[in-house]
Amino acid sequence: GLVLDENDHVWLDGKMLVPPLTDLELRLLQVLYRRAPEIVSHEMLIQEVWADSVNVEKHNLRKLVDRLRERLEPGLVL
Repeated sequence: GLVLDENDHVWLDGKMLVPPLTDLELRLLQVLYRRAPEIVSHEMLIQEVWADSVNVEKHNLRKLVDRLRERLEPGLVL
């Protein structure tokens, strides 16, 4: 399973994820982890992940989600 500990370390099946996630990947995971099992809109994710940015498009979010999936599910073919 997936665990995000109090120090923002990501654990997969009891092993710490190495190398660690990028800042954006971690922020995305924190939002999704905190709100699970709730469905979070694209707009909410963009607002939470890129809080200090103005013009972030949905394709940026999709790319970030794809990168996070690759890190968390390395055998997954998208």
